[in-house]
Amino acid sequence: MAYLPNIPAAADQISTSQGQIQGNFTSIGTVFDQNHVDFNSGAGIAGQHSFIQLAAQAPTPAFNGIPGFWVTNATNDIMVHNSAGNDANITAYTCNTTGLGTGYFYLPCGILVQFGRQHVVAGAGVINFPIAYPAGHIPYVLLTGMQSTAGGFSTYASVNNTAGLTNALCNVNLRQQNAATYQMVAATGDVEWIAIGI
Repeated sequence: MAYLPNIPAAADQISTSQGQIQGNFTSIGTVFDQNHVDFNSGAGIAGQHSFIQLAAQAPTPAFNGIPGFWVTNATNDIMVHNSAGNDANITAYTCNTTGLGTGYFYLPCGILVQFGRQHVVAGAGVINFPIAYPAGHIPYVLLTGMQSTAGGFSTYASVNNTAGLTNALCNVNLRQQNAATYQMVAATGDVEWIAIGI
């Protein structure tokens, strides 16, 4: 039954408006009972939220100035706006834990965490982040594991200070201690990494 916002009118008779008012309450109850505990449940939690469901909206609604303002976009991703008006997609994620796969996820505060494994040849390689951070936002990068394909002792990975680190990529060096000379030499292998930024 459709909700009638303009009843009762001043000239309406009770016999006319009473049924319309009853219809309005029925409409309100039908809508309100969605995602809520039924008013007649008798369980002491009547009318409380059973879960929160946000409507898909396109385009994504603009920031309204309230930190923590939650909306959904056209693809039902949940977006949260921070106090600066920046959007963070907290439902976007991808994960591949095999081979040389990469992945990323968002924290509710808007921090973007990315991770993966990069193959490095002859001591130098480039990590291309799955998602570029905003221009001028340089993430923290942690090189979490090193595996060299050649023999030797300790293997070390580091950020290439010459080629550098940007919002979209990280140049890395891979060095290994030679078993015979004990010198650090360029190595070929895999570097595991984590990047954290906003």
